[in-house]
Amino acid sequence: MAQKIPTPAQLRELRQKQGLNQYEFGPLVGVTQSAGSGYERGRRPPPALILLLHLWDSGRLTDKDLIRAGKTRKTDLSVLRGLRLAQGLSQKDFWRRFGVDQSAGSRYETGRVMMLPMPVVLLIALWQSGKLTDADMDEAGQTLVRRRRKAGSANE
Repeated sequence: MAQKIPTPAQLRELRQKQGLNQYEFGPLVGVTQSAGSGYERGRRPPPALILLLHLWDSGRLTDKDLIRAGKTRKTDLSVLRGLRLAQGLSQKDFWRRFGVDQSAGSRYETGRVMMLPMPVVLLIALWQSGKLTDADMDEAGQTLVRRRRKAGSANE
């Protein structure tokens, strides 16, 4: 499955396909209305948001899934390391699932950063609830890595 950064028109189309305005759409996917508007005008969305939108657009997540996950307004940072260790994964492999690089994941685990971005919180909540499987997250994470490598080689 090829995953790429959605164009501004694709983001707008996805929102409109769901029958949502920007004020309804942003909080549903863990961003402000202003940020959502910026993405529709060409600002690059963060990797976690791209993963979330891809999983939603592909039908793996529903509006109800996002609304339920959105009730989780933050993740207890003290449990993140335990979650990763229980999976037997390196920081790189664990955090890649959620569109986060190893360096940022380390800062989250050690508490040097006090708050996770909402799209990451939503992905973790959906994964913990079993709505997203390890296979879903691994596939999405691998797709992001391939896309970054491809973008890097195109810029050389």
